[in-house]
Amino acid sequence: MVDRKRWHLSEEAVYDFVDRRLSPAAMAEAERHLRSCPECARLRRRAKLLFARLEAATPPRLDRDLAPGVVA
Repeated sequence: MVDRKRWHLSEEAVYDFVDRRLSPAAMAEAERHLRSCPECARLRRRAKLLFARLEAATPPRLDRDLAPGVVA
């Protein structure tokens, strides 16, 4: 989860933290790191904004039903 070379959380770990998909121990470790690392905290803010925008986005309108063309 933590890139030991640079001592930052990976982008994936930050997204998982924001989405609350980490184990309780990993969440606590990430929270500690985010309190002391402005760079990772900035990434967390950006991830939260991205997730909020995706949540609020209106699905695109399609001209036709694509389901028949999907191969299962």
